[in-house]
Amino acid sequence: MRGKRSHLRSGGPALETLMEDMDFDENSPPVPQKDPEAAVLENGPASLAHKKKSARKAGPRKIIPELDVEATEKNVVNEKLEYFLSEYEPLLEKACKSEKGQKALIKRLWTDHDEVVERCSVNSLRHALWEPSFLNCTEGVKFCAYALRKIGFRSAFLLMKKMVVGGASSSTCNHLGQVIYTAWRMAVKEENEDMMKQIETEMITGTIHDAILLPFNLSSKFIHKREECLYKQNNIMLSMLKDDCTAIRMVAAKKVLKILSMYWNFIPRDFVKQYMTIAFAPRASGNDANSMLAKSRCIYSALGLRAAYFFDVVPMEEVLARLQVETSESVRREIVPLIFKSFFPDRDKADQSEKMRRIAFLIKHGRICALTFHRLIFPLGLVTVKEAVEHILFMTIVVYRSFSKGMSADATMDGSLRIDDSIATLSGPSQDIPMPDEDNQVWKRNQVFLECVVVMWMSMRKALMETKHTAEKQKLDNLETKVFKKLFQCFRNTSLIGTTMLIGSMLPPSSMDSITQSVLSLLNEKVVDECVMEPYLEATAQWRIEHLFEIINSAVHRTSQNVANLLAILRDRVESVAKKNPPEDNMILYQLREMFE
Repeated sequence: MRGKRSHLRSGGPALETLMEDMDFDENSPPVPQKDPEAAVLENGPASLAHKKKSARKAGPRKIIPELDVEATEKNVVNEKLEYFLSEYEPLLEKACKSEKGQKALIKRLWTDHDEVVERCSVNSLRHALWEPSFLNCTEGVKFCAYALRKIGFRSAFLLMKKMVVGGASSSTCNHLGQVIYTAWRMAVKEENEDMMKQIETEMITGTIHDAILLPFNLSSKFIHKREECLYKQNNIMLSMLKDDCTAIRMVAAKKVLKILSMYWNFIPRDFVKQYMTIAFAPRASGNDANSMLAKSRCIYSALGLRAAYFFDVVPMEEVLARLQVETSESVRREIVPLIFKSFFPDRDKADQSEKMRRIAFLIKHGRICALTFHRLIFPLGLVTVKEAVEHILFMTIVVYRSFSKGMSADATMDGSLRIDDSIATLSGPSQDIPMPDEDNQVWKRNQVFLECVVVMWMSMRKALMETKHTAEKQKLDNLETKVFKKLFQCFRNTSLIGTTMLIGSMLPPSSMDSITQSVLSLLNEKVVDECVMEPYLEATAQWRIEHLFEIINSAVHRTSQNVANLLAILRDRVESVAKKNPPEDNMILYQLREMFE
């Protein structure tokens, strides 16, 4: 059999011939033998090929379905037609769902990304950026990078930060970084400088914010530990401030103030009060001017620029009370900057009406306190000339409005204040101002308001003489001249006349002609009360000093005549007495007689 199989493999006689050789019968008639050469020709290649073909035809056939090309093309066309004819927004929402076919749909959307981004709403684009599964493929990253220009770079960066803070996975964070980088590369390719600048700005800002805010997020996990450490440190610092050794207390006081200046936001206010009470206790140092000045500077330097937080430790009322009774000018100069922003806030924080209410609060806590504040804010450089002039004008307007309303109610600062309206009112027809009650609290407040006007005006009078401040000086002179004439006309016989005349003394003489004649006549007629004589003389000296000299010379001449008359009467009296009593007997009478002779 082995030889026959090898013979089959080697291409021997046909299979039928071999089978016939194997199944022969002894009784069967002999089969005639074929010629070997004829057998070779009969079993040649052509004959074998023919027989193999016949065998294939005779065997079972494999059924292969025919490919329906027309149906396949029709389905593709229908899908494309459905894609192009449908709206993009539902397709984008569908692409945001993590399901089968998501990546294929994202790829289709990317092929028309410009039109898809244009037609879809910002919320849909933000949803695509928010979904981590949408960013898993390259086309999704490119699509979101292109969509940033419609979403807005700042809004998109805030959304990404929200995703990261919310606990996004590291792969999602990497995809978000790829979105930012791809958007920047698109801007570079398009040569869009503005887009590049926006992306870079947001990227740098976000990096800085992360560097700043990260420690706060980490510290929130150890709040209880921080409180324990603060409590221990507080006890240690208090024990050092109360130590019996003077050298230890000196070092502790310096170090505690340094710690307060560096970590003010983290130290509880109760601890700060304890430190301040011990460090600046009255028994620890003297109460003279130098000690008070040193303590004021030390506190102010410890707080640095955090003067607003100072009143968390020391109440405002106590600071104002200190300024009211303080006699040292150096200490006053340290207190005024401390309270400046509370009573002279910036424009964006308070309007003029609110500022006047705060000044009224300052006046309520003490007349000296208010006068000291207004006398020092310009010399200390806390306000400019323009701001100071504006403040003086508004204080004057408050007083005039209050007097015009009769002070029946303290509502003068409830409405908005405008300089132009007040000037128009003063320039209008003469308005009768009712005679006030000088015991009224509003009257007393208005009187201090005018005194603040005077002291602040005097403190900046030299600066107003400069040519660069001509406009401010002219504006101030115009309003104050009108107000002065009204006040002089209505309140000449009240306690307000002294302040009124001081205002008039600072006005230009050219605008005071009519008032000057009235004042000179009052001085000549001797009807001016002695308690207000000084401001009358001051105002007259500013307006017409030569007339004041005439009044003085006239008074001196009258006085000399009166003295001469008195001396003559006294001499006659001495002579009459001398005739009755010899001068030799009375030594005093003798000396008087010798003097007159």
